[in-house]
Amino acid sequence: MKLSLVGGVPEARLLAALARAQSGPHESAERNGLAWVNLADAAPAEIAAVQAALGGPLTVIELEVRAGRRGDELRARRYTVPPSKAVDLSRSVGALLAEWRAAAGDDADERFTPELAALDLALVCAEDVRPPPAVPMGGGAMPLKRRGNARPTLDPRHEQWAAALVAHLRTAESLDTSGDALPLRRIAALLETHEQDGALTPGFGEALLELLVDHEAVEEVFADEAELTAAALATRPR
Repeated sequence: MKLSLVGGVPEARLLAALARAQSGPHESAERNGLAWVNLADAAPAEIAAVQAALGGPLTVIELEVRAGRRGDELRARRYTVPPSKAVDLSRSVGALLAEWRAAAGDDADERFTPELAALDLALVCAEDVRPPPAVPMGGGAMPLKRRGNARPTLDPRHEQWAAALVAHLRTAESLDTSGDALPLRRIAALLETHEQDGALTPGFGEALLELLVDHEAVEEVFADEAELTAAALATRPR
């Protein structure tokens, strides 16, 4: 059994793209102001057709149940079309399903098989996808802290924080890189944007994960949004 939840864009855009690429009505679900539609076991070519009709990036949350030696195995991942590195969600989704089954008690086998719970699990994963933050603007059309043709200035504290965070992720083997040319300034900018009263605002983990998986110097990220946020808070300069 395979399920493909596609979306991560405003509802009107998604439904219009689906209408152009596929026949039949589609029922959407909303998470964080973004729309999602279940395309069941859609082939890659079908998903690519929806993305082409959309004319922009399309996020796909894919869940698959396979028969294994110890029973059904649940695999989950998130990726965008055009292709980017997929984020493996299998561990966190499997843990969530186990929590649901434990809470259901004697009804678990009836209510929470992987097949029955797949759509609900995918929609929980969709809650980690948020609209991109607006770029802060000054009085005119230039971003804050930009002067002339110089790069935007960053608080040295956030640059120090970004370096400490990357070092922590490498030490914890949560980040596999192919070189030292990491986007530290972009990470520092994310930290500066999302820091508020000693905490990080919602969406930081997802934004950092997307930045890392799309960077050419990053081979693999072995942490989810929540783990990245926790690592950032643990390395925050005092």
